[in-house]
Amino acid sequence: MIRVAIAMLTGDLAKYAGVLFGIAVTTFLTTLVGSMFAGMLSRTYALIDDNPCADVWVMDPACQTVTQPINIPETAIDRVRSVAGVAEATRLAVGSVSTRLPHGRFISVDVIGADDATLRGVPESVPREVAELLRSPDAVLADPAGTRAQLVVPMDDADSWARGAPRLEVLTRTMRDADEVMANNHSVRVRGVVAGAPRFNPQPVFYMTYSNASRILPPIRHRLTFVLVRADQGQDLVLLARDIERSTGLRARTAGEFRRDTVLWFLANAEFISHVGIMVTFAAVVGLAITGLMLYMFTRENARYYATLRAIGATPVRLMSMVVSQSLFAGAVGFGLGIGV
Repeated sequence: MIRVAIAMLTGDLAKYAGVLFGIAVTTFLTTLVGSMFAGMLSRTYALIDDNPCADVWVMDPACQTVTQPINIPETAIDRVRSVAGVAEATRLAVGSVSTRLPHGRFISVDVIGADDATLRGVPESVPREVAELLRSPDAVLADPAGTRAQLVVPMDDADSWARGAPRLEVLTRTMRDADEVMANNHSVRVRGVVAGAPRFNPQPVFYMTYSNASRILPPIRHRLTFVLVRADQGQDLVLLARDIERSTGLRARTAGEFRRDTVLWFLANAEFISHVGIMVTFAAVVGLAITGLMLYMFTRENARYYATLRAIGATPVRLMSMVVSQSLFAGAVGFGLGIGV
């Protein structure tokens, strides 16, 4: 009987194609928009993904998300190091600075100040020998971070801007090793172009040592943003985070907790994120409603055949299984087509 049901479904090619098209389009739109939604959320905690060595993140008690931090006193790192179970605690500075490119154009650049001793803060994907270049004077590693035509310099050195109007129309090339730019009126030298995790807010990133970041970023009372903690082997990370909070009065979150906090903050506060979620739900509901209506019409048109089968002894359960098998078959084929596209 299942074979008969499938033959009934595929016998009318026009209606069968319509059902498959509806399911495939629904699957395609839901998967596409859903993946965009998930991709946006995953980019909000890119800084956490760039530092997988950090078991626990310590921050100001009011800090709720990695994208909007608040700086803490420098003494915090010694207080964290004194907590039992902490194997290593390193500094991380996060800030933003206006940068003038050689042809006079201004861009805003995020600054990540990595710990001077360990260079924790530079993405794990960056080779160690490249990260070591930050130890040279005024060195930075540049990361386009998903932007286009932001980190550029003039192709011809003669087009470099010195005074007067900026030369915004000159031919440019991508920034590379040995290029110099002015970050907050401080000259810095690019020692390499790297690629960290994609950022939610596309903006170039300069990685530098903590001491260089403290010198280049605008002066404020506190420069330390996060303390990155590596736990002793076998240490329960959640318990360690709670111990750090009790001992220091600061907020301590495991990497997983901090990711979740960041995602929840964006879901609650970023309006366009919720709009994307509504789009996903709308695409799924409308697509399923249209597809369900088409299957319902198909079943209604074949009611006389089901009546004949009922008259010759088919039970209601058997007829129901035929209808369900048609839906499952069409759903499986349409879903496969949508996912494939």
